[in-house]
Amino acid sequence: MEKIGHLKSNLKFELNETTKILIFVSVFASVCIVPDISISSVLPKFQLIDFILPFLVPFAYNNRNVVPAIFNKMAIAFVVLILLSIIINNRLACYRDYFEIYKMFKLWVFAVVFCKIGVFNKIKVVLSIVLYILFAMNLMHYFNVFYFNEYIEKFYAEDVQLLTFGYNSIGYPDTKRMLGTLGNPNNNSILFLFFTVFFFPKSDDNKIDKFNLLLSLIALFACQSRTSLIALAAIVIAFLIVERPKIVQVIYLFSSVAISLFIVLNLNFLQDLFFKKYSVQSVKQKSYFVKVRKDRELKERKVSMKNASKGTQYLQTMLSEDINETNSVTSRKKIWLRLWKMIQQKPFFGHAPYKEFFYEHKLYSENEYVLVAWRYGFIGLALYLIYLFLIPMYYFFKWKSKFNNYLYIAIVILITSLTNNPISDPRIMILYFLVLGLLFYEISKKENEEKTVVDR
Repeated sequence: MEKIGHLKSNLKFELNETTKILIFVSVFASVCIVPDISISSVLPKFQLIDFILPFLVPFAYNNRNVVPAIFNKMAIAFVVLILLSIIINNRLACYRDYFEIYKMFKLWVFAVVFCKIGVFNKIKVVLSIVLYILFAMNLMHYFNVFYFNEYIEKFYAEDVQLLTFGYNSIGYPDTKRMLGTLGNPNNNSILFLFFTVFFFPKSDDNKIDKFNLLLSLIALFACQSRTSLIALAAIVIAFLIVERPKIVQVIYLFSSVAISLFIVLNLNFLQDLFFKKYSVQSVKQKSYFVKVRKDRELKERKVSMKNASKGTQYLQTMLSEDINETNSVTSRKKIWLRLWKMIQQKPFFGHAPYKEFFYEHKLYSENEYVLVAWRYGFIGLALYLIYLFLIPMYYFFKWKSKFNNYLYIAIVILITSLTNNPISDPRIMILYFLVLGLLFYEISKKENEEKTVVDR
């Protein structure tokens, strides 16, 4: 039987408890709160953890055997496949493609580091503090308190998203989908699902955990991501089946969902009650929508002149020529069909990372499985799923792990990947590999305990 730890580590140094906690805090806080750093317009954006990484690499290398050997082998296999795909597609000179290899290496380092340091006893304290900071920032963003979106949120979200936040295409109030520190409502909702999972009602819950669950759910609903809501339903069902909570815990969970949903549905009322004098449309937004309305009126006049004999049909003509065409290009079905045809052309090794293709055509794959198959073929998709999910799931069930949070978060990633790209977001993936490392840590503890009993 393969041992997960092979705990004959060739360690040359050990970290004390304080250093372990500092590593956890610095990585987790930087992933959730600190915006990306742009060094050059030519290079991709970096994160604060990219500058922390070099100090963790020696520690990860020395402790590489604390994770399953098959996990390390699959990581190497997938990197080799990325290189093969780059070579086959004649993209050796395209430096952007190599950042995908760097990303996989970075994720592996964090999995090993968190498998070694564990920090289970301090994790909820750190989660609570980060959650309060995130909730405050998201609240200020949602209501644009003191021009928060113009001065702070701009470091997290794209200009177009901020300019149109809470408004329709011509500048009238519309549905708000909270962008948050991930700059995207779908990914932001996954971030708060992460907190929701860790604050699910447990037997040792205290009032703070219950309060944190409520905050996590309010933020989740404010993002208004349909796929994430489906994921929430799925993990609630999994929670009820796996943990068989007491009736009191079930009541609290569902009452928290109901209360948070009620609050989100009445956020506009709360805005009028508390934030009306602070929540304002920025100068940029006003000028942007003035220009949008002028452009729209100009288009309408042009179409009206061409279709004067057709009465009110000119509006339908305008929509079919402009808005519907844009929607057809960016709609999921059209994109998936287009990418599927390209996948069929190169089904084994794909088209390589080739990010320029999506930038040039202004496309978003909106499906992680389609994107991976397009980049690395069906071989790459199979390796990817085995590496990220099947191996951890195998050890989770084999060792009957009590760290059920891994199971719930894996379900979240698998479901949201159907209509979004959470795995492509380095922040979400670092959180996933953090949890993955904690899973291996918990299993290695069980393995050591079992070994101690046998030795006795």
